[in-house]
Amino acid sequence: MKLILLTYINRSGSTFLANLFSKSPDILVCPEGEVLMNELLVEPDACFIPGEERKNKFLGFFMDDPKLKVWELTENDFETFPKDASNFEIFIFILTIYKNRIKPGASIILFKAERLIHLFDNLIPLALTSNIYFLSIIRDCRGVYASQKGTKFTDSNKSMSQNPVETAINWKIHVQKAFRLKKVMKIQLIKPSFLVLDLRGSIISTTGLR
Repeated sequence: MKLILLTYINRSGSTFLANLFSKSPDILVCPEGEVLMNELLVEPDACFIPGEERKNKFLGFFMDDPKLKVWELTENDFETFPKDASNFEIFIFILTIYKNRIKPGASIILFKAERLIHLFDNLIPLALTSNIYFLSIIRDCRGVYASQKGTKFTDSNKSMSQNPVETAINWKIHVQKAFRLKKVMKIQLIKPSFLVLDLRGSIISTTGLR
């Protein structure tokens, strides 16, 4: 099983890219799940502590979190958690449960989250020995800000960003980390213009997934 971890700055085209990947019968695109990232990828090598309390905690996430509800995991799924597993192994286990139910024939799983870029350092040792592929989509900062300014949160009706300087700083941090990581691990940087011209075929080829 191969895993794609996709990171981005909001309004960079990550959903469009994920939708392109999902058209392939070989790729399962997971719904968003920041809770899984925060719980399992901050310390991926740490031992996942089993037990009823931990199981109920995760079950509560999937019952209560609006994004995790889409995964539709049940209590029976959590009964099969492997023992003596690391946080990262549990992460893969949960993704595989979802994959086997939605697209069992897929050999590649894609998981995306904006904050992943800040956790990639923790995953470098795993990337060197596992089939993990890192993608970062980088859109022109001006386009990112224009899109964030025009996008409003549904709960507050406020723009995602009203400060171009703050957006530029966050964009610069992301890009600098992405280029630094490109020197030490297998991370691919993708521009939205490439997506428009290429659509799907050579994106998969470029990432080395064929």
